[in-house]
Parts: sequence; C-alpha cells; structure tokens
Amino acid sequence: MRLNFDTVKQDDGDEQKKQEQYFFDGVWLTKIDFTLRQIDQYQQAPVDKPVEVFDYISHNFPIVGFSGADTLQKQFVITLVTPAKDEKKLHHLLLKVKPDSVYKDDYTQIDLWIDSELYLPVRMLSVSTQGDIYDLVLSRPELNKSLSEKLFVIDAPADFSKNIKTLDEKDGKDSAWPQEL
Repeated sequence: MRLNFDTVKQDDGDEQKKQEQYFFDGVWLTKIDFTLRQIDQYQQAPVDKPVEVFDYISHNFPIVGFSGADTLQKQFVITLVTPAKDEKKLHHLLLKVKPDSVYKDDYTQIDLWIDSELYLPVRMLSVSTQGDIYDLVLSRPELNKSLSEKLFVIDAPADFSKNIKTLDEKDGKDSAWPQEL
C-alpha cells in the first residue's frame, strides 16, 4: 500500500503544501517527510511472515473504512447520514466509538464517506479524544491496481537522513506505528 499526502491544514489556518509518503509492503512501514528531508522505516513483521496490508492498516491507522462490516459494528455505533446535495455519489456514515472499542482511547467519532461506485473510502473525518480533528481526503483511490515492486524501493536523496527501526529494537511492543500519525 502506498499513501501520498500533498497538503496539511491545521486548525483555522490555510491549507499548506506538505509532501509525505507512506509505504507498507507487509514487512516495512516507511515514512518519507520531504519537509524534514527524512526517511523513517519501521519493521512491522518478520521478513518470512509478512502481514496482510488491510489487516495491519485497520488496526493501526485511522482509515477504519478498510475494515470489514462485522469489525466496524463491534467497534462503532453506525448511522447512515442523509447525503448533502454535493454528496449524491457518496454514502455518508457516522461512526460513534463504543465504550469497549479498540479505538476508545484515540477517537470519539469518525465520519466516513464511501464512493458508491468504487465502494472505497474517499474521506474520513476523525475526532480524537482530545478534540483534534483529522480530515483525510483520498483524491484518487484505486481498487485492485497492480503495484510494481519499484514503488516500494526507496532511493533516498543523499541529503535525507534515514532512521531504521527493526523488530529487535521495538522493546517488545506490539506495534511500531509512529505516534505522530
């Protein structure tokens, strides 16, 4: 899986260009921050036992729309929202976090918009337990696209710093997903 972020908007400020890329190949999670000129790689599984990308993402990243319906119903109270006029090709779901949800310490609710033709999430608006709002918009989602192995080869420019954290360096923690996400 590869996610490219082109912009960031904080609070009431203007949207700003900020390029970040995330790659997950079943073993390594790689984050490239072009502003900091830094590459961080976190080993998530043994090389001989890669994990399925959607299983990993659904447990570690606030794009819960990649989870199956049964999983979502266990974690959230789900309400279908009447679409706005400009949302006619979208299904809008409001997901309220249940008290025993694995997401209870991270989020209070998530608005999820799903493309009615692709059945892929195109926007996730998450409210954290601290009141922070994360609005992720997927501008060009593609389904079942064959990805070249070259997409997962990182050719770091000479002036980028590189940090690598292997499974042995995790201190026994379940996940090395970076906390700043």
